[in-house]
Amino acid sequence: MRDPDKALRWADVDDILNRVANNALNADLGPSRRVAVFAENAAETALAHLGCLLGSASTVPVNFHLTAEETAYILVDSDSRLLFVGHLSQRKGIGYLLEAARRLRGMPGLELVLVGRRVGADAAFAPYEGVFRHVPHVPFHEVHALFQDADAFVYPSLHEGSAFVTYEALASGLPVITTPNAGSVVRDGQEGYVVPIRDVDAIVDRVERLQRDPDLRAAMSEAARRRALDFTWDAYRKRVAAQLDRWLSP
Repeated sequence: MRDPDKALRWADVDDILNRVANNALNADLGPSRRVAVFAENAAETALAHLGCLLGSASTVPVNFHLTAEETAYILVDSDSRLLFVGHLSQRKGIGYLLEAARRLRGMPGLELVLVGRRVGADAAFAPYEGVFRHVPHVPFHEVHALFQDADAFVYPSLHEGSAFVTYEALASGLPVITTPNAGSVVRDGQEGYVVPIRDVDAIVDRVERLQRDPDLRAAMSEAARRRALDFTWDAYRKRVAAQLDRWLSP
């Protein structure tokens, strides 16, 4: 929909929403039209901007395909290794994660691994040199090894639809620290923590909780793997079928 390297201006948002609204109207879906979205924050967006247009919006959480090998991940004890996978941009909340890592620098065994392409000026990362290890690119079929070697996945995104990397982290048995805006299926206090956007203190606090309580980390790790099993292709088909049944029932 847009160039990921460029900021989305409010004028662009207005143009996109107008095009979406006009296309929906031109489709002439009738008074019983329905829209299915794949994350709660996407539903909120649709209702907020197109509420006068839509009869209803329902959430059908997106699936994450798990192979037998992926569900059998064995976690490697690696002190306190935090992992982030994605574009290293402020839209992903990378600045807040870097600041949190800087504050946590004295934590024994702490390592922050950032996997993905830097977006923006390198100067923005300069104050945090030595705080993180950057892996610019990893082939998709090798990414799972990074998840296996991590202790927790941190994804403080400011805006997503439903970030697939959070599903992969769950499948790997990683507690996930994320935000409501990431559109993840992580439940606060169960498979990890959901913290407010732009909240460095909250990120620091949750990392410290996991680091000082191995039993909590182990419980969240097990809960993460169980949660991931709710989002196989088969489970997704059942959710879609159930939603269609609800819509079509008299």
